[in-house]
Amino acid sequence: MATTSNKENNDTDGVERDRWRQEFERTGARTLRLLIADPWQTLPDECRRYARVWLSEQDAIADAQEEKRYRTIRGWTIVAGVAGIIAAVTGIIAAVTGIIAVWR
Repeated sequence: MATTSNKENNDTDGVERDRWRQEFERTGARTLRLLIADPWQTLPDECRRYARVWLSEQDAIADAQEEKRYRTIRGWTIVAGVAGIIAAVTGIIAAVTGIIAVWR
């Protein structure tokens, strides 16, 4: 009777998980979501489990990119707002200075 060690099982699981990940990359997140949501699909439980993990990782990556994009847009919006205020104050000072120069 041959027994396998935990390390061999973990290596096999890792190879299988990598194979599933490559297939998920090929399929795409949108299609994969539809496949695992469809009750008529006869996907193995392992595939569904790996798919859910992969999708959650993809969601985390997308959320991080969205957060970075949001921070960038917010930063440039603040810079534009400050520049607008400086331009407005400069315009007001120039107008007041011009009015004072005309009255003298």
